[in-house]
Amino acid sequence: MIPGLLAGKTVLLTGAGRGIGLALGRGCLAAGATVLALDRAPVPEAGFAHTLRIDLAEAEAAAQARDWLVGLGVSPDIVINNAAVSDQRRLAEVTAEQWQLIMNVNLRAPQLLSRELVPLMTGGSIINITSIRALRGFACDSVYQASKGGLETLTKALAVELAPRGIRVNAIAPGAIATELNRAVLADPAYRDQALGLIPLGRFGSVDDVVGAALYLGSDVAGFVTGSTLVVDGGQSIRG
Repeated sequence: MIPGLLAGKTVLLTGAGRGIGLALGRGCLAAGATVLALDRAPVPEAGFAHTLRIDLAEAEAAAQARDWLVGLGVSPDIVINNAAVSDQRRLAEVTAEQWQLIMNVNLRAPQLLSRELVPLMTGGSIINITSIRALRGFACDSVYQASKGGLETLTKALAVELAPRGIRVNAIAPGAIATELNRAVLADPAYRDQALGLIPLGRFGSVDDVVGAALYLGSDVAGFVTGSTLVVDGGQSIRG
């Protein structure tokens, strides 16, 4: 991480309680930012300035987050929409309830948060965490992929709409990233060999790979970058 890269900036981060989200929060702190963390579960003590337990599946959550920020007297410079849920199922097993939950958290929440928080922002950056599953087809994961595909399109649309306000909107599409949640699966020899065979760089990504992309997009170094998706997958999505 580059010390001071986000010095003086305030980051609002969703899904900050574990995995990539927790790493993003810690990375932003190390880069000099003040971090405000949202999660539906308790957030580990990590030096964040403020935390809010909130369920982004609920339609009123975005307005609650806005009111929380107003009460703190804080305006975000960077909003990172990281919170997401997944439930892999075959098409015949997909239920209306599963569809609604995944769409609410993965797609509606970023849209509503943007709507509520943009009036508080003076320039700045919105970063949406998508997935290479928005770029390529995978079996038994249609709802999650549809939600992330929608988020890709939302990113582009908001980049155009919010450009006159000086707000940049970009996405990060991680590939196979090792976290504490999937480390055991990735360590299985049969799965590992098959998965690594799809990644030209020959390794799984780390959470720090995603953090580095976010620090770049959130910083002034990326001041002329908007409407883009930074793919962090070791080359998997471009492999034929």
